[in-house]
Amino acid sequence: IIYGTDMQRSEALDRLLGIETLEKIFRSIPLKKVEDELLKIQSEIDIINARLGREEPLDGLMEALEKYKGEFFEIEEKIKEKERILSEYRDELKKLKEKERDYEKIREKEIALKAEIAQLKKRLKSLEREVPEENFGVLIEKMRSLMASALREVMAYKDLEEIEKLELSQVDLDFIFQIFREKLKKVEIALENMNEEALDINYQLASQRNHYNNLKHRLADLEAKLYTLERDYNIYKSLTKKFGTRAEIRKKIEKLEIELGKIDNLVRLHACINNLGKHVVKTYIKKGEAICPVCETKINEEVLNRIKEKTSAPKEEIFDREKIMKDLEELRKAYLKLGELEEKILEMKELENEKNRLARELDEVSSSIEELEDMISGIDFKISKISNLVTSVSSLFSKLTRVREIAELRKELKAKKQELDRVLREAIEIEFDKNYYDIIEEKYYTTLHEYNNLDSRLKKLNLNIENLKEKIAYIQELMNKKMKLKKKAARLSALRDDLIEIKAAFREIQSSIRRTVVKRIIEKMNDLFQQMYVHPDFSELTIRIRDAKFRREGREYERSVYEILAKRTRDGKWIPALKKMSDGQKRIVILSLLTALFKLSPHNASFIILDEPTPSIDYECRKAMIKMLAKIEGIDQVIIATQDESFRRIVQDEPAALIYKLEHGKEGARIEVLR
Repeated sequence: IIYGTDMQRSEALDRLLGIETLEKIFRSIPLKKVEDELLKIQSEIDIINARLGREEPLDGLMEALEKYKGEFFEIEEKIKEKERILSEYRDELKKLKEKERDYEKIREKEIALKAEIAQLKKRLKSLEREVPEENFGVLIEKMRSLMASALREVMAYKDLEEIEKLELSQVDLDFIFQIFREKLKKVEIALENMNEEALDINYQLASQRNHYNNLKHRLADLEAKLYTLERDYNIYKSLTKKFGTRAEIRKKIEKLEIELGKIDNLVRLHACINNLGKHVVKTYIKKGEAICPVCETKINEEVLNRIKEKTSAPKEEIFDREKIMKDLEELRKAYLKLGELEEKILEMKELENEKNRLARELDEVSSSIEELEDMISGIDFKISKISNLVTSVSSLFSKLTRVREIAELRKELKAKKQELDRVLREAIEIEFDKNYYDIIEEKYYTTLHEYNNLDSRLKKLNLNIENLKEKIAYIQELMNKKMKLKKKAARLSALRDDLIEIKAAFREIQSSIRRTVVKRIIEKMNDLFQQMYVHPDFSELTIRIRDAKFRREGREYERSVYEILAKRTRDGKWIPALKKMSDGQKRIVILSLLTALFKLSPHNASFIILDEPTPSIDYECRKAMIKMLAKIEGIDQVIIATQDESFRRIVQDEPAALIYKLEHGKEGARIEVLR
């Protein structure tokens, strides 16, 4: 009530005032549901009207249906007439059909024979153009001669003997052709074997040529390397001529290294003497006297001059050392170079041996290539000769085959002509008028076409009639549905009006009860407020009721809300108590309201329970509240739960007051009676 919204506060007060049940009944009245159903029905009616608007008028459809039915009966009569005529033509054609079958069979034979004769003539003419007239026996003898030559070339002497002994005039032609085919096949097999042999030799020749080329490349590479190594060999000869062999150079190097050691010792000795002399001269110049550090003799001017002469550098020995160093360096380089060149000379000798071996192998491969080339030349010649013979034999054999085919075709052509004459005689013997048959058949099919057209029109009319019936039934169904929906809408509209009146009555009852109850509460609430609130700034309370609009579950509706006002003493102005007053003042206002409700509401409760009822309320108001509660009629007991110690002082003077202290420890809750 203190901290809720206007809606929450009003609903809470309605529950306390007993008006909540009326509000629930008011909200449960299904006015919105009825209105939604009315809108839904109207929408369905609009849809039906739209569908009816797209359809043709019902009267026009009924007229079209009657027209289609009339046409349907007329066409049915025409069809019956066509069926009678078709039956007559069908019987006549049946009689003619029996003769036509025999006639058509003979005609088919005639056409087939003429086609076969034309094909035979065409084939015969083509063969006669390709093969000129020639004696068959002469061609057979040519064939035997060519076949004998081919068998001789492939060394098939047994087959050759068989061909030569063959008596062509006494042997069947098919047998001769068979013999020649067998022998030709053997020659072709022998030729194929020779081709394979030639192919193998060609493979060997190609391999040898490839090997020959590889050897030539390797020999050229060796000669190039030997050419490079010959220059190194000339350098080797020049170095040995100038310095000697490596062993001789080594001895010279050792000798020069000994001489260089001697010179280095002599130079070190001169350096020591020079350093010693310089030290003595420096001491003499500095002190005016000096003692020889070797013999400890006192140095005079004469000795000092001799020391100066001796301290000059040994130029001759240094010059000899530089010359020896130069010679030694030159000999060492020559020694190393000769070592490198000796390895290359060894490599050159190995390459020369390899070159000689490759040259020998190259000669051998060259001889092998020449032999293979001779072999392949001979085989190619023989293959060419046999191939020509095989081609000639095959050509002659083909010619013989055509000559034989010409004779057979002439014989077959004669037989076909005789058969055609017999078929033509049979056709004359059958009494069948093709023209009369064609006329009857044409009339039959013309009548049948007319019958089919009429039948098609009849089916189309039947389909149109069915479609019209469906459309008429559909429109009638829509109109019936529309009528039912209008009746339903009228009933719902009447129900809606009744519900509106009922809701208005409920709202009026609510307002009346609310005003009556609030009027009684205000009087009692002010009496209690004035007893509890001991300060002079506010003197009176009131409750006003106003109508407000709220939205819940997507729908806006009106309801009454409560405003609690307090009258300010200094200017007599009414202010919103729950918005302008302090928290303590608000609690006193609400306690006054709830206590007034408690006193006015029928109940059998003889006690009041309060849990921390006075936070933010000053001591004087608390004291006034306790006194006020103690005076309420019908209340035997007031129970207050609080942590505020000031209540002990307030109730101290009340003889019937009991004070308990509740504590929580390890052993659980403990209650102590303080009074």
